[in-house]
Amino acid sequence: MSQQRIELAKCISFVYVIDDIFDGTVEELTLFTQVVNRWELCAMMDLPEYMRSTYKVLYNTINSIGYNIYKIYGRNPTQNLRNTWANLCNAFLKEAKWFASGVLPTADVYLKNGLDENQEGNDGSYIECYMKGQKNGSIGLAREYVVKQIEDEWKQVNKKHFDLMNGSLGSFSKASLNLVRMVPLMYNYDDKQSLHVLLEGCLQ
Repeated sequence: MSQQRIELAKCISFVYVIDDIFDGTVEELTLFTQVVNRWELCAMMDLPEYMRSTYKVLYNTINSIGYNIYKIYGRNPTQNLRNTWANLCNAFLKEAKWFASGVLPTADVYLKNGLDENQEGNDGSYIECYMKGQKNGSIGLAREYVVKQIEDEWKQVNKKHFDLMNGSLGSFSKASLNLVRMVPLMYNYDDKQSLHVLLEGCLQ
């Protein structure tokens, strides 16, 4: 198995774990997000144990990935990787605050935050935000609208991927596309599935 696939599986796992962490209290999530933004091990000491252990493994893993890429390609992407994880946590925190306040944003604001989750009925979803802005809109029509948006975005993703495949960014484009393909698997589990099953498929 290639090292790149192993690193990709690690990142996918962390997205999943951090998403679960963001079911915590807003106070704890704010602390966690601040620590990820600082990206210093000493900053984690005030975190609850489960967040501390997650952050420590994330910190070490991402720094290791950056160093491995530097050894092979002569460029260190660690700062970009750090920024990506900080952006993800910032977006998760914003969504957690919306949910905690009981105030749904408009559909456009929700999309700009870059997230769409509706797990176990606990999190606000884009469909709810979209329906809030529609007069007499049904959930069926809202779902049709969302499916159409997803189809349109996939067309753009595929076009960009094929545009890049013949250039120097071909491998990066392929890895990025594979990461995007994993999202439906991560968020469409039934009771019999688990992260373990997802990782087995990813690593094969």
